[in-house]
Amino acid sequence: MRTRVGSTGSRSSAAEFQPELFHQAIDAGADIVVRSGPHILGGVEIYKGKPIFYGLSSLFFTFGSPETASDPAYRQRTGFFDNAVSVTEFKNGKPSVVRIYPLVTIIDPTPAFGGSKIATGEDARRILATIEKESAQWGTKIPIENDVGVIRLAP
Repeated sequence: MRTRVGSTGSRSSAAEFQPELFHQAIDAGADIVVRSGPHILGGVEIYKGKPIFYGLSSLFFTFGSPETASDPAYRQRTGFFDNAVSVTEFKNGKPSVVRIYPLVTIIDPTPAFGGSKIATGEDARRILATIEKESAQWGTKIPIENDVGVIRLAP
């Protein structure tokens, strides 16, 4: 399968067929579309007032050891340790607010290694900035409120 390089030049760019397929899913009645597969962050598109998530990374992912995962350069190079989860609120049966909670993979050598925890401060801003950069090709802006990305959809 060929992948296209989006305007971000990112590894997480959707395959050529995906935007059209995801639009067809919404046209057929889906309220939300979530692409899974890549272990890195993708963008968010708002199509006809409904969110399409092109990648939120992994809630649980063990890659390497706590030692390699603790290396900031390695974390940045792979992007495997930044994640997000989305919660969409509905009003009158339609999506109204999308909240994107940034997460980081737990790297401490504990039983939780490979799980996720809510990111705050610099980590939260970095993760949300990555998602917003990936979303730029669809014109999606993601304001940050208290370390959470918030997209308010038109009624």
